Amino acid sequence: MKLKLISNILLMMLSVLFLSKETTLAASNAVSSAAGQGHSLILKSDGTVWAWGDNSYGQLGDGAPAVKANVPFKVKGITNVSRIAAGSNHSVALKADGTVWSWGLNSSGELGNSGSGNSSKPVQAVGLTDVTEIAAGSAYSLALKKDGTVWVWGRLYGYGSTTIKFPIPVHSSLTDVTAISAGRAHCLALKKDGTVWAWGENGYGQLGIDSGAAVSSLTKTKGLSNIVSVAAGDSHSLALDVNGKVYAWGDGGKGQIGDGSVYNRLAPVNVPGLTEIDEIASGPNARHSFALKRDGTVYAWGSNDRGQLGDGTTTNSNKPVKVKITP
Repeated sequence: MKLKLISNILLMMLSVLFLSKETTLAASNAVSSAAGQGHSLILKSDGTVWAWGDNSYGQLGDGAPAVKANVPFKVKGITNVSRIAAGSNHSVALKADGTVWSWGLNSSGELGNSGSGNSSKPVQAVGLTDVTEIAAGSAYSLALKKDGTVWVWGRLYGYGSTTIKFPIPVHSSLTDVTAISAGRAHCLALKKDGTVWAWGENGYGQLGIDSGAAVSSLTKTKGLSNIVSVAAGDSHSLALDVNGKVYAWGDGGKGQIGDGSVYNRLAPVNVPGLTEIDEIASGPNARHSFALKRDGTVYAWGSNDRGQLGDGTTTNSNKPVKVKITP
């Protein structure tokens, strides 16, 4: 699958601007990155995973929970990794053999190993094989299998208050899926026919069903066709169509919809001013959005209180602004 270019660009910006020499060296040969609530992950080209940040629940995978790290170190006991993802306080890795491994907080079944104890070392999610993609939300994880089915474990609205301690199929009707994305507490799936399906929390309209009402089952997002990519934020959603146009819906309080307003959108709206887009991105802890153009420029919009838009300010933007990337 296509390399997440935006993640890599941001990763290098962080390495150059904010991190120590040791961190920058560890980030060399990185092919993807993931960010939790207080911890970070890097996947290197040799299939190893490196972690740093908060380790209160063992989410750094060093075998020594509660010991924080301000420089990256290699996660123990796992190699040949092809994909990584990070929940609020847990980490997930997909190995080249199609198995899924996790570590960190497990109070809601985040690790998918049928247990409930936290783990500071990678443990295998039970019963999962032939996985091609993974994603992680606040307290849950997703896996896309080679057969086009999607599996979930952890705690997510729509499955009652019971935690799911091992992977189960999302829904029997959810097939032919080509991509998945996890928000804080809602999920997106892109099907082969270019339609988008969603489930989970909907208080901000992040499912895109023209309503903010709670929905406990899988539902089709309205008004979208010929979609090639999806991305979920904290409580908003993004989609990219075959023509390079971007659509957004859900929470708009920080401007993350990008339509010039700070209102929630209960159904997808086109983000004005964005054309020839190749890639979109957000994240389960993000209230901002990114888009990569075919010419290599990156645009961002939404929350900017910590400078996350990269435009040289700390002012929120309800319209896309160009990220200032200097060599």
